[in-house]
Amino acid sequence: MTEKHQVQTDGLRPVLEMTRQMQGFAETAMWDELIALEKQRDQRIKNIKSFEKARPIIEQILAMDTSIKQLAEEERARVKAQLMQLNKGKTAIQAYSA
Repeated sequence: MTEKHQVQTDGLRPVLEMTRQMQGFAETAMWDELIALEKQRDQRIKNIKSFEKARPIIEQILAMDTSIKQLAEEERARVKAQLMQLNKGKTAIQAYSA
């Protein structure tokens, strides 16, 4: 491994670790923490100059990102269903109260 390649992949290791933490946050529904860490991670990614030789790490990051997005979508659907249920209950209560 060349010194330049080592520097590029070393720069991505913190990004990979942040992504792992984000996945853990998504799996435990810690959405505020996930969002805060995502902002830090995105800034670190913007500061990396070349990704070409770091493909294996990038592929791991992308795979975890896909998992995080899926978990977030599932949570959003769950919250939406709960809100719809609450609205139905509210409507029923209003109908019986009138």
